[in-house]
Amino acid sequence: MPAPKMMAVEAAVKLIRLHGPSRVVINMHAHAVSPKRAQEQHGITPDVIFIRGDGWSLGATNEMAMVAYNTWAGDWVGVLVWPGYAVQSVSEWLERDDDA
Repeated sequence: MPAPKMMAVEAAVKLIRLHGPSRVVINMHAHAVSPKRAQEQHGITPDVIFIRGDGWSLGATNEMAMVAYNTWAGDWVGVLVWPGYAVQSVSEWLERDDDA
């Protein structure tokens, strides 16, 4: 991963670990809400969090991960994956998804 992208991912990861993602997808139509609302009103906690180059992030369950990915497919610079929200490149995540 190029250095500027890695720096953006590292900064976003720190914020995500403190506050959660910017939004969380709650349905297959890519409707997204705050992490608090996703948990409290929909019982959704993200398994995967996609990070854009500007630091904005989008979480999703494993079942809705491709819906979330497709919202900004060309703009994701990193992915956090549960358990432990390990950081992966987008290509690593896509390869893992293909193997699943």
